[in-house]
Amino acid sequence: MKTIIVTGASSGVGQAAVTQFSRQGFNVFGLARHATQQPQLPNVHMIDVDLTDAEQVKSAVAQILTLTDHIDVLANIAGTAVNGAIEQVPITEAKQTFDVNVFGTLTLIQQTLPTMRRQGHGRIITVSSMVNQVVQPFFGWYAATKAALDVLSDDLRAEVQQFGIQVSVLQPGGIETPMASQSDAFLKYGTHAYARLAAKVHQAMTTTATKNLTPEQVATLIYQVATTRKPQYYYPVGYGARVAVIANRLLPKRLLTKIALGGFKSSKAVKGGAANVLNQ
Repeated sequence: MKTIIVTGASSGVGQAAVTQFSRQGFNVFGLARHATQQPQLPNVHMIDVDLTDAEQVKSAVAQILTLTDHIDVLANIAGTAVNGAIEQVPITEAKQTFDVNVFGTLTLIQQTLPTMRRQGHGRIITVSSMVNQVVQPFFGWYAATKAALDVLSDDLRAEVQQFGIQVSVLQPGGIETPMASQSDAFLKYGTHAYARLAAKVHQAMTTTATKNLTPEQVATLIYQVATTRKPQYYYPVGYGARVAVIANRLLPKRLLTKIALGGFKSSKAVKGGAANVLNQ
């Protein structure tokens, strides 16, 4: 029986992934701050872990290795976001976002790699975002964490291929998750000089929310990446994400910025703007 570790297992994509892999007969270890409060599923072991606490992460992996001698897949799904004007978001909250999204993820990777190296195979799947592929006002801090994950994944892949370990990154657009539903956060850290643009971003995100991917759709792709013989390095998820990746490669930043700001002039303009791309 193959073993997978899933982070963010108590909600959203992580919860959907736990269910998906359980149904497919995997031995699943779900990690989250309140993981043990979730309903029991076959072949699923839930462990309470705060990814920002290195000792808790180390202890969780040690606990897993008392129940299995191998780790086939690590799915890094847990994430948090603080959105708003770069000037107004408190640095303490920005650091917390980096602690969870980047350092928490890398701490777990560091703890699982020795087992994967020893067994001569493994697969690391990290859910990033396509938000760092476009110019998107008020997403800067969150996008920076995802850009960091992309770069670190590229370097990690080059380092661990020699051990039979494969590294893939998913770049979805908007997903129907509790985090995505907090679009009014733009208004908290988008006040005074930024209030007008913040209101437009909030309206645009609300208008296009119906185009969001479901957690189950993303979880299905994670399963496909985990089980395919030759996984790709990157998976843009959704039509809008694929368009964003191509646009980022071909268009100058000046034009991307103009497109992004143009998308927030009115709800009608959103159809061609960045907000629409983010939510496909």
